[in-house]
Amino acid sequence: MKKYIKLAAAVSAALVTQYASAGMVTMYGDGGSIQIPGNSNFQVASVYENIVTSVGQELKGYGELTQINGQPISNLCTNCELTFVFDNYFVSSITGANASFTGGNVSIYLGFGANNDFNPFASGSSAADIAAATNGALFLTLKGHEIAPGGVTLSSVVSSGNLLTPSFRFNGGGLWDVDMSGLGLANGNFNTNSFLAAFGGPTADMSFNTSGDTNFVPHAGECQPGPQGQPSNGAACVAGSADIRGYVIPEPGTLALAGLGLMGLGFGGKRRKAA
Repeated sequence: MKKYIKLAAAVSAALVTQYASAGMVTMYGDGGSIQIPGNSNFQVASVYENIVTSVGQELKGYGELTQINGQPISNLCTNCELTFVFDNYFVSSITGANASFTGGNVSIYLGFGANNDFNPFASGSSAADIAAATNGALFLTLKGHEIAPGGVTLSSVVSSGNLLTPSFRFNGGGLWDVDMSGLGLANGNFNTNSFLAAFGGPTADMSFNTSGDTNFVPHAGECQPGPQGQPSNGAACVAGSADIRGYVIPEPGTLALAGLGLMGLGFGGKRRKAA
């Protein structure tokens, strides 16, 4: 019995690898479609977020996926955008040199036509940016995956300046799992368990690295120092980019059925042998 289960798992893993190396995958939402490369995809995103200075504060923000595998989004769909918002990253430790966060939720939206309207440097406020980032179809939902003891899901290190002041530059990174409890249209396509993880379960679905600074932000008026010279909690007082790696399963339902079929063959073989 065990050998059949192992065989089914091995063949299912092989199918994931096969699907991950496939060509373009068509996905739909918000009245349109987008072609996502089926091989390992390298996504580049613009990111805008608030400043945090103490334990317990929430890191949140928004942004836009601008390229996938070196192709601009406009090459993958017509009159469209892929935008996102994130929240529920809470500071678990912070100094002038580094910060750690727990939790984390990310929601990615696919917008066409009038919903292709995200432009932070032309809008009036970060609130307008968030509205523009969330007015499409919910495409993908992600949650932070533990990368260090204590539930840490995101870490940041200063590269110049001081994280506790209004001026700094940083690098960071973490892992994500697809949040299958969410209603993202493409959740099943990205739920691949492709990245080994030392904490929080053996695998994650995506990895990311991010960098940014406080030098050139879209709504600088929201980022004036607060009481006692502390930074304000404006929603877009840090601007930067993120590099995201993941894989795509073109037809997750087909993959699941193939795995179940292999399991059925295993049980059938067991019964015939016993007969």
